[in-house]
Amino acid sequence: MSLAWLFERMAQWRDASAIIWRDQHTTYGELLERVDGWRKVLDEAGVPPGAIVAVEGEFSPGTCTLLLTLIDRSCIVVPITKAVAAHRNDFLRIA
Repeated sequence: MSLAWLFERMAQWRDASAIIWRDQHTTYGELLERVDGWRKVLDEAGVPPGAIVAVEGEFSPGTCTLLLTLIDRSCIVVPITKAVAAHRNDFLRIA
């Protein structure tokens, strides 16, 4: 699923706050920069479109942008947070 439409909309609001996490504001422009960074990381790691990827983290700007990048890459994402830590191994096995 391409998120080009979402990234285009985010670019229109580049200077607006998108996420407030731990009392820090992150703009849409900063999120787009993080998406570009994640694309490079995933390319260098050899993560192909359609790969199954577990993402362990909370709802930080870094985790959110990794999720967006993986969705844009058509990956299957298994989000794991502290709230489901007891089921982590089951989720990884199922994925």
